[in-house]
Amino acid sequence: FLGAEEVIVIHTGMGASSVHDVLPGALGPHRPRCLVASGFAGALDPALAIGDIVAATNVSAPYLLEVAEALGAVPSTFASGEVVAETAEFKKRVRQATGADVLDMETDAIAEICEARRLPVLAVRVISDLARLDFPVPARTLFDLARQRPRVLALAGFLATHPAQVAPFKRFVADIGEARKQLTPFLTRLIA
Repeated sequence: FLGAEEVIVIHTGMGASSVHDVLPGALGPHRPRCLVASGFAGALDPALAIGDIVAATNVSAPYLLEVAEALGAVPSTFASGEVVAETAEFKKRVRQATGADVLDMETDAIAEICEARRLPVLAVRVISDLARLDFPVPARTLFDLARQRPRVLALAGFLATHPAQVAPFKRFVADIGEARKQLTPFLTRLIA
C-alpha cells in the first residue's frame, strides 16, 4: 500500500515478447483502476537529457497524461522497437521514420494489452541514454533478452578486449543510476 492506494508492481522484463508472457497472467486476478507503464527509454529527440521524465502522448489516457504533465513529465511521442537502438545513427533513422521523441521496447505491447482489457494506461519513462550517443557495449553482449538477465561474463570479456570502452561504459552505468534517481520520486508522487 502507498497511502490509501493498493499498488501492485509487475516486472515484465525487456521486450514485447516478455510483456506478452508476463503481463496478462499478472493482471488476471486484479481489476486495477489504471496501469502505469514505467521504466527506461532512449531519447530520439536530441533535446531530451538523462533523467528527463517523459509521458507518452500517443498511448496514455488523457486524464492520466494530464496528471503526469502537472508533475513535470515532458509530453512525448513514444515508439517501441524490437531491438535496442545501439547507435546514434539508428536512433536518428527511427526518429525520421516515426517522428517519435522516445524509443523503448515495451510500451506498444503494454498499451495493446491494456486496450484489450479497457484498462487506462499511462506510459511514463525516464531517459537513460541520449540520442547523440552510441551504446558503449553491444546490447547482445550486455543483456540476454531470451533469459532476461545481464551477461556478466560476456560484458567482462568485451571490456577486457575493448579497454577504450571502459570509460564510456562507466558513464552509461552512471547515467542509468541518475535516471533511476529521477524516476523513483516521480512515480511516488504520481501514485500519491
